[in-house]
Amino acid sequence: MHLASTKATMSDQSEHLLMVQRQVTDYLLKKGYTATEATFRKEAEYANSSGQIDPNRRSEALGPERFLKSFNLLNEWIEGGLDLYKFELSKLLWPVFVYSYLDLISRSCGNEAKKFFEELKGNFENVHGDELKLLAIVTLPSHIKENHATRTYLENKYRIPLNQQTAGQLFSFLEREYDAGGFVILSLLNKNCQVDTTARGPIEPFSFEAIFQRGQNLGFDDVDAQEGIPGVFTGVNVRDGVNVKVPLKLGPMPMETELRDDVRAELEEMDQRHPPSEGDPTLVDEFDRKIKREEDADGPSRADIPLPPSRARDVVMEMKKVQENRDRFKIEGRTGGVGVPVSICMFTFHNTCGR
Repeated sequence: MHLASTKATMSDQSEHLLMVQRQVTDYLLKKGYTATEATFRKEAEYANSSGQIDPNRRSEALGPERFLKSFNLLNEWIEGGLDLYKFELSKLLWPVFVYSYLDLISRSCGNEAKKFFEELKGNFENVHGDELKLLAIVTLPSHIKENHATRTYLENKYRIPLNQQTAGQLFSFLEREYDAGGFVILSLLNKNCQVDTTARGPIEPFSFEAIFQRGQNLGFDDVDAQEGIPGVFTGVNVRDGVNVKVPLKLGPMPMETELRDDVRAELEEMDQRHPPSEGDPTLVDEFDRKIKREEDADGPSRADIPLPPSRARDVVMEMKKVQENRDRFKIEGRTGGVGVPVSICMFTFHNTCGR
């Protein structure tokens, strides 16, 4: 008897809700608010029995592809914006990527999750290579509970510090692009992240505010120090003024392609005019060994550090370096491999008045 009365009550509520919706749509059409009526009708599709919008129903209606589409929407907006705000807004991309992937896995959308991961992992390989390897092995809902890293992300809110102006632009954009994918980003941020706004200006390692703070030996706001999740690498250390998004490379920078070709051509001509002594390598061989060492070393690419194009003087200087390196005094083999080859102490005398 109780079950029957409950079903009757739910039926009455549904009929009442439909009646109210019809009255609202009729009123909007009567007043000429056609755009508002269309939006209301669309939102009503995702309403539950109490008339409230059910985020899960709306999210499911967009399909698994919603995460890839929404991420690209956010990324393109950030890249197309002012450089002043890119540093802060780019902090959103990693947590949005992680939580989107975990959401797909938790819904058993393995194929869509793999496609999402493969298409977007290139954006994070330089900074989050280790984390990507851990995420790659999470392919089933059960893996999420077994993996310590994924549990850490899901059991904590990922904190994202933004200055007030940047945060305002972000949420205005997401509301403006609500139907195009802003809704998905907003849902992820509300569920898994905590956007902390601060009164400071837009911050980046080499911005005016960052330089001023370091000059005054002042620390940034607490929200900057608490970015991310404890024990999780964010990729950015603003407090020290260092952008660790780019890994440190200490090897020599590879030579410019045009400069390398010009130097090799000049060295070939010099080898023909002045052949090396017996047992000595040619200048071209010496140069090729130098190029090989640079290629094998873990050095920055020329795209990382843009430099002006080479000149004729650079060709001459590189040729001189190769020739001096080949003709330098070599100590290997002169002691038969026994003991220290050469030991020397050098001193500089100051105020000797030329004596």
